Amino acid sequence: MQEITLDPRIKKAGDLADEGFKELKKYQDGNNLILKTGYEEVDCHIGGMLPGDCLILAGSPSSGKSETLYRMTDNVMNKEVNPNAEEFVSLEYSLEMKMLKKLLRATHRITGKRKSDILFEPFNEDEALKVKEYYENLQDDRRYVV
Repeated sequence: MQEITLDPRIKKAGDLADEGFKELKKYQDGNNLILKTGYEEVDCHIGGMLPGDCLILAGSPSSGKSETLYRMTDNVMNKEVNPNAEEFVSLEYSLEMKMLKKLLRATHRITGKRKSDILFEPFNEDEALKVKEYYENLQDDRRYVV
């Protein structure tokens, strides 16, 4: 009988099932945690995302895709949302948005000020505290941007 040589990427279903059930047991025992996005419409089905999951945000221009992604990333990296977030590293890759635009959007969200006012008017004391907190969160060594 001729021996068949398989590509090493091809696995027996039984071997993969063994690996899968071992991983499932780690979730059941609380040793593996699901990544929570902080968005109920994403987290509601199984409680969050599993390693290797991919979430695609689609919509018309200016519908809030980038802002949603930035908020979701903030949630994922937040220890209050994900207790093991200290172990996470994020890499944002944007083909469209420069950091200044991201800062304007976030500053608008946290202060309620119009973007034109943010550009041309100094922050009051309360706004300055909120913006400082946002700035300090961006200094997190776990977050990178391409």
